[in-house]
Amino acid sequence: MLNLIKMNISRLFRTKALYTTTIIEFILFFLITMVGGEGSVVEMAGEFLGSGLVLMLVGIFATVYSDEERKSGFLKNLGSSKGRKRLIFVSKIPVIFLYNVILLIAGTAATFIGMAGRGAAIGNIASFAGFLLFETLIGTAFGTAFLAIYEVARGNVMPIILTIIAAGNLHGTLLSLAETKIAQMIPALAPAMEAQILSGNLIVSRAQQISVINPFDHFAVLVVAIVGIAVYAVLGMTVFEKRDTF
Repeated sequence: MLNLIKMNISRLFRTKALYTTTIIEFILFFLITMVGGEGSVVEMAGEFLGSGLVLMLVGIFATVYSDEERKSGFLKNLGSSKGRKRLIFVSKIPVIFLYNVILLIAGTAATFIGMAGRGAAIGNIASFAGFLLFETLIGTAFGTAFLAIYEVARGNVMPIILTIIAAGNLHGTLLSLAETKIAQMIPALAPAMEAQILSGNLIVSRAQQISVINPFDHFAVLVVAIVGIAVYAVLGMTVFEKRDTF
């Protein structure tokens, strides 16, 4: 397992998508900060990192990374037993975690540099560290979801389209409308639907609720992240072990 993780991390740093997406994020955050950034550095960084752009890049990267895995022949010498296949899939999750960390560091650095010359206050570093932790976990859950979705779709077009839709939480909006209708049709379910028990616990919905000021007030984010990683890991392993890896 450790060898598989090391191999995947090594492949991460040979993947062009890592550098392309990181550079794009850095430039965007830097330019936006230079043009109209207001507030403390920490507040601006939190606003940018929680905007959905990072999640979109994570989903796209997970798709591209999985697609290159098959096209490059990386899987040919890793074995084809069911147990081995499950380990191959799981070993990609630490890569998604590391990729999230890289994006968050790059985005934070871009914001700090962009606002450095404007005399902006730094803000609460301790709260920001908590914010980054939660964003990393929820981003890992989102990326794991798209590792699994790629295996289901067996192509990169549909997962990338779904990434854009999901990062904007359009599915959450539709689910929220459905909850409103259900509450109207079935009064007994109204309390649960009005509390957004479904739409409010999507990965992206919880990501949008993370606050730089009080990140640890949102422990439900931690639960959703852990459950999301577990559920999509199981889904991905189940599909991956049934597929031809060559």
